[in-house]
Amino acid sequence: MVNSFNFLCALVAASTILMFLRNRWSGAPPCLAPFDVRRTMPIRGLLALLVVIGHCDSLAKGSEILHYIHWATPAVAVFFFLSGYGLFKSMEARPGEYLGGLPLRSLVKLGVPLLVAAVVMCLCLKLGGHDVRLLARLRAMALRGSNFPPHSWYVWSLFFLYAYFWLSFRFLPRRAGIAAFALLTTAHFAMLRWGLRWQKWWWLTVMSMPVGVVWASCEERIASCVRRLSWRFYALALLYMALLAAAWQMLPNNMRLARNFVHIAVYMAMGPAVALSAYAIRGLPRALVAPFAFLGRISFEIYLLHFVGERIIRKSGWGPWTSLLVVLAATLPLAYAAHAFDAAVVNKLLGRRKKDERRK
Repeated sequence: MVNSFNFLCALVAASTILMFLRNRWSGAPPCLAPFDVRRTMPIRGLLALLVVIGHCDSLAKGSEILHYIHWATPAVAVFFFLSGYGLFKSMEARPGEYLGGLPLRSLVKLGVPLLVAAVVMCLCLKLGGHDVRLLARLRAMALRGSNFPPHSWYVWSLFFLYAYFWLSFRFLPRRAGIAAFALLTTAHFAMLRWGLRWQKWWWLTVMSMPVGVVWASCEERIASCVRRLSWRFYALALLYMALLAAAWQMLPNNMRLARNFVHIAVYMAMGPAVALSAYAIRGLPRALVAPFAFLGRISFEIYLLHFVGERIIRKSGWGPWTSLLVVLAATLPLAYAAHAFDAAVVNKLLGRRKKDERRK
């Protein structure tokens, strides 16, 4: 929680300073670079890297160094925010066509990488001399929320959240659809957290997805506020962060439910903080952005397959930076190859469907 909050405050504070200096130097409101789906690729790459670093922190020997950048959970919160943002923006661009094909397209685009990751996991178990016991693992996942393959809970949640999005906007107008999607996501979270008793703190991050939808629906108004108020808009965001910090510090430990709500509020603020920073921090050199954009294109596979590198370092006893380099060296080529395979299969399956629709 402390690391997440520090990350959030540092991001918004840096943006506030940049907007203040830019306002002083130019004397004119900022010219905002649009925060669209294409421009989120470098952000996705950075988030994937933060997830890998965060997971290495819990496995590497002497990981106190990496612990200062243990931002895996807030990074996943931003991934959910970007998913909600991207869904809504894509739906706005071509509403009828996009929603009509969303169930099948989501099933294919999520299912193919997940199946590849499951096959890789089974191969790792076989090579390590372990029994796969596939049915037992699936049963444990259904009853206790155990991940199969590792770290895949994010993808399993997306299956449900995409279905909620389709139901909300397929049959309801825009405003009612936003409210319905927020309610369905909240019910999904409550069922996992309190109904099934899956007491995993990372489930808190799913609530960032409706925030991404709301942000996308109100983006023009938000951009107008940023232009009009400039750095003061960011200062108000910092004040909100300070209030969250005060609430977290003042609430006693026995008020667990209230502290949980503050915790959720912090994670829900991650995506907007990144979006505000994307407005403020623009014009970076292409050479600096390109590596993160590459990681962003394969970020889904990095997320699903970095467990292979983790299995290598789990019993190695290496230090934090060596472990991190080994995980990246094992993950990136595998993720790139899997991404090429996933893209080919997805394009073939969805391309065949498009051809059939044209014939009709």
